[in-house]
Amino acid sequence: MDLSIAFLGDISLEYGATPNYFWEMEVEDNVFISIKNKVGSIAFLHASCTEWKNTFSLEVYGETGKIEVSGLGGSYGIERLNHYKMLPEMGPPETTSWEFLVDDSWHLEVKEFIEDVVGASSNSSNIDTSVRVLELVHEIYERTAR
Repeated sequence: MDLSIAFLGDISLEYGATPNYFWEMEVEDNVFISIKNKVGSIAFLHASCTEWKNTFSLEVYGETGKIEVSGLGGSYGIERLNHYKMLPEMGPPETTSWEFLVDDSWHLEVKEFIEDVVGASSNSSNIDTSVRVLELVHEIYERTAR
């Protein structure tokens, strides 16, 4: 959800579902969420504990192109970024791809978070975004109470 907030800004919950499809336990094994910002842009998120193959995929669509991020390294596969550029005649898009074999994003994210907590940075919205994500999670559970 924090990535959705980064791309969409202020968002509200449109739909949330927390079913148990496989594991017989008190907590969901899947979650489906639809969120929307004030201008009507939508994000759809799905997290699963029943998917047998670890997967990470993020797609962001624009008027003339799309970016696709996949993989997280390890069992999630090679980290890839694909840029698809729509051509005037339509048809298959112009595609550029990059692979990332060394990933220091977790280190950089934790460093930025610590700087936010101790007040040494004003360059990010980590704390505000984290609070908003927790509010949305609470709202999803309230709406889908079993």
